[in-house]
Amino acid sequence: MSDVPTIVVGSETQNLEGLSYVTGVQRVVREAHVTMTDALAPRGIRLAPVHSLEGPRLRTHLRNPYFASDPVLSQDPVAPEQVDAFLFLDLHPNANFRRVHAVRQSRPRPAIGLVHDVMPILSPQWWPDDPQRVFRIYIQQLLRVCDHVVVTSQKSRDDLLSLGWSVPGELHVIRLGSTFAQRPPEPPPDGRMSLLYVSTVEARKGHDVLLDAFDLLRRSGADVDVTIVGREGWLSTDIADRLRAHPDLGGRLRWLVSPDDLTVRTVARQCSIGVFPSADEGFGLFLEEGLTHGLKMVVSDIPAFRERAMPNVSFTERTPQALADAIATAHATPWEPLAPGQVRSMRDFGRDLADLVARVVTDGRVG
Repeated sequence: MSDVPTIVVGSETQNLEGLSYVTGVQRVVREAHVTMTDALAPRGIRLAPVHSLEGPRLRTHLRNPYFASDPVLSQDPVAPEQVDAFLFLDLHPNANFRRVHAVRQSRPRPAIGLVHDVMPILSPQWWPDDPQRVFRIYIQQLLRVCDHVVVTSQKSRDDLLSLGWSVPGELHVIRLGSTFAQRPPEPPPDGRMSLLYVSTVEARKGHDVLLDAFDLLRRSGADVDVTIVGREGWLSTDIADRLRAHPDLGGRLRWLVSPDDLTVRTVARQCSIGVFPSADEGFGLFLEEGLTHGLKMVVSDIPAFRERAMPNVSFTERTPQALADAIATAHATPWEPLAPGQVRSMRDFGRDLADLVARVVTDGRVG
């Protein structure tokens, strides 16, 4: 094989380049780009940014060092006509799928799309501004153009199929994982209950349940503190106002809006229990991330989390008392050592996705 890659896979990055903040979707894209670039290059495949829409390139992402180190985003974008295959990892509702379809009609080019979840269609009450219609159109266009569709959990696969739509492409479940290296815990030396929740602050994420549980624990005399990490998201006004007005804010309650990964790692090493009281998830990255930080995880009893039952994970109903009780039980339960690599990583996800891409683009359909 030549040292120069001969197959170009275009990853649609146009929407991401207009963002400076990072939530779960953007983290998945960036981490996949890093691992896939390294995994595909020896196979003669180059991962490049592709823009389906005409117009000047936005460079907002460069304000964020995390994006700036993305090996795909650091390249000049190519046009759809210049690639041998398409990869859709981001959620880009304005992508020009009509152009992609026309390009694929002129010469066969396989397309692989990632569906993070379909919750805006199944539970539109958690998203404002009629996202059901916008998101529905986007997903339908994505499914129509893709030969292969990747979902990140069996739950997301079941949700997608429950819509009753035609899914022409082959479905693949490739689970996400943690960005962070797996480490044993460093519990607080004074034995306190120190809680961490890393997630965008929005209605379905259960921050209100967590605050209620925190207040119950405080009133019971527990030595407890909680750190919430995440920017404000959908329908977050009420919970954000409550966080800002909480009497313990700045003391036993901390809210870090947009810290970098180093800060998150440092904070996590000072905590003992991760909490994830979300009402629904397509995946939910913080479950694996908390485990790699050495935290015992107390999570909602929902399908996406039940798929990943493992040591140091306990499940709870989404009521304040149930969550408070589960936190107290986890605090009293010894941490169970994990085998090296037992918690899935984003490198695992990236390598599995790279294997799929390599198989698809080298099975005779690129020419």
